[in-house]
Amino acid sequence: MTENDQKFRSNQFSVDTLVKIQKNTLASGSKDDTIKIWDLNNYTPIRTLTGHTNWILCLELIDKNTLASGSWDKSIIIWDLKNYTSIRTLTGHTSLVFCLHLIDKNTLASGSWDKSIIIWDLKNYTLKHTLSGHSNWVRCLYSIDKNTLASSSDDNSIKIWDLSKYTSTHTLTGHTDSVLCLQLIDQKPL
Repeated sequence: MTENDQKFRSNQFSVDTLVKIQKNTLASGSKDDTIKIWDLNNYTPIRTLTGHTNWILCLELIDKNTLASGSWDKSIIIWDLKNYTSIRTLTGHTSLVFCLHLIDKNTLASGSWDKSIIIWDLKNYTLKHTLSGHSNWVRCLYSIDKNTLASSSDDNSIKIWDLSKYTSTHTLTGHTDSVLCLQLIDQKPL
């Protein structure tokens, strides 16, 4: 192990999520209930963010100064990256928050083991709508366009959602086990 490897091993528990903040800054979420902000120039932690009471499972950069984190504690915390402080805690899920996805600068989606997706208003930090339709945990979210969201689940399916009507328009099946991740390859309309 190199000296830089040793410096970079600041989390004592497993790291479950990473997000690039700026060119040389990385955020990590861990089973130790913390988020670490890393300086990639010298591979050392700049700050440790605390506020969750259980594992951090997902991170989503809202803008260069704002980060969202989802946790096993069923909450989402919105963080100010200038001051390294919590802005707001969002609650609404009845089980752990497994994934987050920024739809636009004012709208965040969260997926949970409670089988739901919540659409959040980031201007007022309020719950806009809850999407239901998966029969198992929601694992991943991805925007196809500003009004269309895709979700994957442990029910082996992908659902396509019309966010202007908050309804599921298509269910894609074919996997024989959990659909863990999504990536849009070609942005042609459905």
